[in-house]
Amino acid sequence: RLDAFSGQGVATLAWSYATLQHAQPDLFDAIAAEAAPRLRRFSPQAISTIAWAFATAGRPAPALFEAIADEAAPRLAEFAPQGLANLAWAFATVGEPSRSTSGGEAELFGLEFGRRCDAAADLFRREELTQLHVWCLWHSLECGQTEGMPSEGLRRRCHAEFTAQQGRPSRLQRHVGAALFRLVGSRPREEVTIPEGYSLDYLVEWRGARVAVEVDGPSHYAAASATASAAQHRAPSSATLLKRRQLRSFGWRLVSIPYFEWDQLHAAKGSTAELQRRYLAAALDEAVAETVVAGVS
Repeated sequence: RLDAFSGQGVATLAWSYATLQHAQPDLFDAIAAEAAPRLRRFSPQAISTIAWAFATAGRPAPALFEAIADEAAPRLAEFAPQGLANLAWAFATVGEPSRSTSGGEAELFGLEFGRRCDAAADLFRREELTQLHVWCLWHSLECGQTEGMPSEGLRRRCHAEFTAQQGRPSRLQRHVGAALFRLVGSRPREEVTIPEGYSLDYLVEWRGARVAVEVDGPSHYAAASATASAAQHRAPSSATLLKRRQLRSFGWRLVSIPYFEWDQLHAAKGSTAELQRRYLAAALDEAVAETVVAGVS
């Protein structure tokens, strides 16, 4: 019955399921198929909402994002600041969506996009500034593009707001830090802010290499419906996947420690401290063995 929904109705449906973090891949696939050919009749708010919802839900939809790029590019003047930020964040979060034959994605984030962001600079809210920051990282560092970037002044504000939004260490993080201390023999650096604005939970030296360690508690994972599988309950959120991808693209060796794996070490037979040591050593060894290439992906 999706064909009976208005453009705003389709967007609101996608937004609702994404916000509630209900795992409904078949529904999102149906929404993508229904929305893509109808975007011309969607309002700018509906278009940006659809993009945000699919990025938040982590549901791949390359054809839909192609259509969004083609439709939004000539209508950028109609988008409110929130819409511009949602569009930017959505494209950055999904990574590198398929480029349309008409070059829509390139046009969407061309010079006009930067001009529109600068014109709305005083109207962006804090969350929207952080969204623009991760887009700037994606556009410039991951994609190697300079055209379409906002002014230096707006980029500085985005960076400052993004850095200010970093969280505080959790009890789980403290426990992992203590185990790292026992393993490496020195206290690891904690809450390290890197030039791109991200905060690393821990930074350790291991076998001659620097390794970033991220402790991922429950908030780093997308909630799922009661009928979802265990794998869906343990699926990283879109924000977590974005951070992991961007850190690796900046050249970082990365260890991500899921809370449920760490908790299992307490339930397993044997010395908890020894199990933690083995777990961390194996994870760090794997990170050091990775081939790391920084720069344009």
